[in-house]
Amino acid sequence: MSKQKIVGLESGDVSIVSFLNEINVDLKAKEHLDYRFQCCEKRSSHSSHTCEHGMMDLVIEAWKDPDNRSDFNVMVVSMAHYGEMNGDLMRDPDVVFKVYQMGNDIQGNPIVHVRMVSYRNDYVGVFQESMKYGENGEILVSKKLQKEQKSFLLQFIRNVKAQKYTPVRKVEA
Repeated sequence: MSKQKIVGLESGDVSIVSFLNEINVDLKAKEHLDYRFQCCEKRSSHSSHTCEHGMMDLVIEAWKDPDNRSDFNVMVVSMAHYGEMNGDLMRDPDVVFKVYQMGNDIQGNPIVHVRMVSYRNDYVGVFQESMKYGENGEILVSKKLQKEQKSFLLQFIRNVKAQKYTPVRKVEA
């Protein structure tokens, strides 16, 4: 059986959704899912979130968008590395985005769109929202931040693939 082609509305959409599919993130789940990945099994002596080589675990969370006002299935996805500082979990980074599953094209291929929501790095004190709701419920978007964050996410995915992260567990949160 041939693999189904994914159609993306913008550059990078297919790469992002294909990556999530490759690592078995359920983009149709009704519950909040939590996926954990590690570079190696040997844990660091100073942190349970880091391997002995200094590579932080990868955590991907996915949940149905509670603010979805469209007819499409929309999932919110968080992709993060977590470290520890003074006993506190630190995101380095945490990239949040929405995956819009917009039906199928005339050949039956799924159409997807990825919109960035935010970027956060606790170690350097950066939090940037590229999509948020205004006072009257309108959606406010920074196209510049959307583009920068999507570019970062695509590089983050390339790095994760190169570092050969392996699944540890999937749990309902």
